[in-house]
Amino acid sequence: MLRRTPLGLVTAAALLAALVGGCGTPSDAVPPLTIGPASGTPTVALPTPQPLPKTLIVCTAYEPESLYWYGTSGASAEAVLAALYDGPVDLIGFEYQSPLLTKVPSIADGDVRVEAIPVAMGQAYLDPLTMTARNLAYGDSYLPSGCTNPDCVRVFQGGEITMDRMVVEFHLKPALFWSDGEPLTASDSAFSFEVDAHPDTPTTKYLVDRTASYEVRDDLTLRWTGIPGFMDSGAAGNLWAPLPEHALGEIAIGDLSSADASARSPLSYGPFELKSWTAGGEIVLQRNPFYARAAEGLPAFEQVVYRFIGPGLRGGLQQLLTGECDVLDESVTLGLAEGEDYRDSLSQLIDLEKQGQVRTATTTGALVEQLTFNVSPGQASNPLTQASVRQAVAMCLDAQAVADAAWRGLAGVTGSYLPPGHPLLNEDASPPATDRDAARALLEEAGWVVAGEDPSATRVASAAAATPLQFTLTVAESGVEAAAAVEIERQLSECGIDVIVEEIPTETLAAPYPDGVVFGGSFQAVLWAWPAWREVPCELFATSEIPTETVSNGANASGFSHAAYDQACAQVLLGGGVGTKSVQAANETQAILAEQLPTLPLYVLPRLMAYAPNVCGPQADPSAPSLLWSVESYDAGEGCTER
Repeated sequence: MLRRTPLGLVTAAALLAALVGGCGTPSDAVPPLTIGPASGTPTVALPTPQPLPKTLIVCTAYEPESLYWYGTSGASAEAVLAALYDGPVDLIGFEYQSPLLTKVPSIADGDVRVEAIPVAMGQAYLDPLTMTARNLAYGDSYLPSGCTNPDCVRVFQGGEITMDRMVVEFHLKPALFWSDGEPLTASDSAFSFEVDAHPDTPTTKYLVDRTASYEVRDDLTLRWTGIPGFMDSGAAGNLWAPLPEHALGEIAIGDLSSADASARSPLSYGPFELKSWTAGGEIVLQRNPFYARAAEGLPAFEQVVYRFIGPGLRGGLQQLLTGECDVLDESVTLGLAEGEDYRDSLSQLIDLEKQGQVRTATTTGALVEQLTFNVSPGQASNPLTQASVRQAVAMCLDAQAVADAAWRGLAGVTGSYLPPGHPLLNEDASPPATDRDAARALLEEAGWVVAGEDPSATRVASAAAATPLQFTLTVAESGVEAAAAVEIERQLSECGIDVIVEEIPTETLAAPYPDGVVFGGSFQAVLWAWPAWREVPCELFATSEIPTETVSNGANASGFSHAAYDQACAQVLLGGGVGTKSVQAANETQAILAEQLPTLPLYVLPRLMAYAPNVCGPQADPSAPSLLWSVESYDAGEGCTER
């Protein structure tokens, strides 16, 4: 199941130790010590020096608070967990794969199925109107068997009804072991479900609440059964990450978040096991002799050392060049140090890569940067409530130029709220292409005219000459988004649209209704990024998600409300992305957004790892929880090859 202090100056001795311990150290880095016999004295035999273990030094921004699977996450923690746990289910290229299973379950193979069952009052089910799990009561709405469309919602009048549910069979590979040599079995995954479901475990309970049962069928087989009405596009990934019941079973579940056996020195089933953890210093992992792929010669490194150097690409590059780091995790490369000009740091990285001094693994990710407009009714001063103005903005903007201004060529563009490579991306649904002449003509037609002789002047409303074509663009205080906003301001000025850039703290930007600037509805346009993993996030623009007193956590800050869109999004959510109708509905949501433009997708944020030239194996993936997801295949030295 997918879960989901900077170093100062170093002494010469410490620097030498770092260079010797790094995987990039040449064999002759430390001169041999030769002692000649003194005249008249016996020769003393010196002990044979032992070779240093082959070590990879990974630098992350922060020290994890915990290595408990259900503990505090974050990029730095994910980087360590990727080496301790291989899977259990990885989302790679937006598709599931699992090193623990004989195969990923699928509908085609019959290990994912939908079955009709009788449902009676009081039984847990999914309410199709609220999309929440609840116990069926008289007067509740439900979807009868064979239906995933809101048009066929029925009202429960008592008695017994028939609904659909999903069932998935998971088959573990044989001969899996924990790092202490004990067998890893289906019971360990069932134990993990029990821990996740417990009220003392600080998890969302989203999937737990939608699970009717999670059963051990035998030592290698598990069965997940969803509650009636819950169609889950991610059902093939509903395998709970095993926890070692033999080591943790006697500990109170509420204590697992702080117990050493689960948080500070957990057992592993991945390529490495925990060797030591020096608080404030480093975490050292060593090769796990019981790793399932050990017979393949994996992992190549005997140990991995995680060092915590704080965020900031420029500082990370310095430590990469001096050999203090072999790999910079994206918590470093994408983090911003205080006072750092991130775009300058990106330029330095690009130059160093061209010179062959560093290498990078990069790809577009799952975060889509969007220019979202406030289209709520009743905004007399916001020209973006007019569809023609939004269309002109889209035609005036060159999304690739905006991406390049912010990310120096690392970001990719998209016309959808889904990133490139997503299996449900509708490539035929895109906003209007860049055409500034057409944008100017559209604005003229809509009554926004140029006053005077200066064609580059801000346009005004012909019906009220004192009203300029102007809006405020809200962005978070960060060098990257601010740079994108400046480029948006520059480009739109060429069409006579005046943009006022307003930078606010990130926590203020994301503050909930009613006090938040964005979710409270007091903005005109906002530049921000939203993720799109396996599921389609169509609810971002659903009417039911408009923030109100009763929907205080609503995600639809734009205020967009469109009946056909709501219908298509409901089909996506109720169908779980399963089947032809759900795929067609996902395509329709993207087509409607491209036409109505409550939001303008601009670019996809990159994922980025930097590493030493003699390291091979890093693979950037758009959807993996950590870019170290394939750390078991890393190697170093002359002639090392990608695996």
